[in-house]
Amino acid sequence: MHRSLANGLLEYDGGSYPLNHVVLDGLPLYGQDDYIIVKLTPV
Repeated sequence: MHRSLANGLLEYDGGSYPLNHVVLDGLPLYGQDDYIIVKLTPV
């Protein structure tokens, strides 16, 4: 989902705001080259 809203890459700062913060804007729990885990809280 993040890749389709951002620039197509799995990066925190890829694409333009606010679309690049929809999925990865939260508490980072894990972030290595293989995958990213972010804890999101409902609004």
